[in-house]
Amino acid sequence: MASNNNNPSTENRDDVIDLGRLLYYMYQGAKRYWFLVLVVPLLAVMGFVYAKLTYLPLYQVEASIIVTDSISSQQTSRELTLAAQMGETFSYIVNSDMLRNVVTRDLGVDSIDSTITASAVEGTNLLTIRVQDPDPQRAYDVMNSVLTNYPEISDYVLGATKIDVIQMGDVPTVPANQYYIPQFFLRAALVGVVIWILILFFYAYTRKTAGNADDVHAVSNAECLAILPRTRLKKHGNSKNDRLLVIQKNISQGLVEGFRNLANRVEQDAEDGADASHAKKIYAVTSTVAGEGKTTVAINLAIVLARRSKRVLLVDADLREASATAVLKMDQERNTLETFLRGKTPWKECLHQYRKMPLYVLPTQKVASGADVMRILSVNHLRGILSYACRDFDYVIVDTPPIGILADATAVLTVADGVILTVKQDYAQLQDIAETSTRITENGGRLFGFVMNQVEGPTGGYGYGYRYGYGYGYGQGYRYNAGEYADKSV
Repeated sequence: MASNNNNPSTENRDDVIDLGRLLYYMYQGAKRYWFLVLVVPLLAVMGFVYAKLTYLPLYQVEASIIVTDSISSQQTSRELTLAAQMGETFSYIVNSDMLRNVVTRDLGVDSIDSTITASAVEGTNLLTIRVQDPDPQRAYDVMNSVLTNYPEISDYVLGATKIDVIQMGDVPTVPANQYYIPQFFLRAALVGVVIWILILFFYAYTRKTAGNADDVHAVSNAECLAILPRTRLKKHGNSKNDRLLVIQKNISQGLVEGFRNLANRVEQDAEDGADASHAKKIYAVTSTVAGEGKTTVAINLAIVLARRSKRVLLVDADLREASATAVLKMDQERNTLETFLRGKTPWKECLHQYRKMPLYVLPTQKVASGADVMRILSVNHLRGILSYACRDFDYVIVDTPPIGILADATAVLTVADGVILTVKQDYAQLQDIAETSTRITENGGRLFGFVMNQVEGPTGGYGYGYRYGYGYGYGQGYRYNAGEYADKSV
């Protein structure tokens, strides 16, 4: 079998942020974790409660003064420099024990907790002093004391200075930090929105699953054979073994078209690879992990081919689950793969026709022992089974176990003409998909391509209407074989 070992590493993708991919996964995260939006009103309420409990009204008194030296009454460059120096050193001076002790003695109190600041207007000798205190009268008294006693302390630092008060505020009646309820709610809500967006961003940035066919192609170097849209199975007391089949009524036309494209690719591949000594007939359908829909893909591919008047054999080689056997309601059949291998049943008695179509199923039974599974799926056994099948059938579709987590499917790879990898959107890790494709080729298998399954959106892109150019549109102008079971709608 042909081998393809040119699987690109995912390492060169880790440092590249695809905006479309990021937005797609942020959207997926918003849908999956929609309840996190409750963080926004919750933080708004918590912010309001916290602000209400910790709110302390502060009253502010402001004074504007002009700084001059004690020698000249005219404004000089020295005075401008002096004002700037006072603005820079004022905070230090007013917070020093020296001035505070003078003010406390002047007010006759043990201590003051007022906040006192000063700033100089650039290019002038104008200085603005502000005093904030929870008590409006105390703020006013502290300002008066500072204006009275500051020059005495300033002389020790800056030399002889003189201040003239040009404006002095009255006792304040309204807090400088008024409590606006809508403002607190808005701020808390904005914090909640930011936190929610950050959570979604982190979720999207850390997602390393296959979001679209380009992601899979990048890590496996395989071609996309078909894109199958996400379709919900209507539940009316159905069991877990029910699957979406193209023969069901009211099935999504997009899903039918996807399986039709897949069948076209298989037929084209079989025709291109046929020669005098060997014809491509055997196609194994596998996946990286369980739950990606490989059994659904295998069954529907077999049905579509059969409806084109091809003789098709579907082999259930997933012995641990026997999913195809259960879906097609053949789990009660006595003549199975195991009875044939044990020599208890002739080959043709193990084949069970499905719904009067040229589709036959080789069912199996669940096998619990891993050793028994490996024995039944040995290369010699498989070659024997498939040699019988190739004589009687146009196509043999083999439903295998997930190759990414079990070694059961590796024996099938060596005898299959092509391996179809089923990839469910946003499910398996890209690194695991890369390892699966490598395992297929390293075990002598031919990775024919992959099917992107359960894709949201019309094309499987990241919301930009992107279409994949893998050339799976062989359906245009394709002439179906006429026959009793041909169905041009599939």
